[in-house]
Amino acid sequence: MNICGCQPWAEEGVALLEQAAGQGHAYAIHTLGSIHQEWKEHERSVQWFTKGAEAGLPGSIVQPRALS
Repeated sequence: MNICGCQPWAEEGVALLEQAAGQGHAYAIHTLGSIHQEWKEHERSVQWFTKGAEAGLPGSIVQPRALS
């Protein structure tokens, strides 16, 4: 386990998603929001969902669970 309490391969996957998000891939941005929501990192989750919504992905409009 590591900082996020997940397996090392999970962090590698997140790094790849962050790379894709940096290139403007809305689904990668949304997925990062979901991951951080699952990890209980609510502030980061909301940031990613907001970026997804700004990129035009309706499913990224801030999800109520991310705020709780």
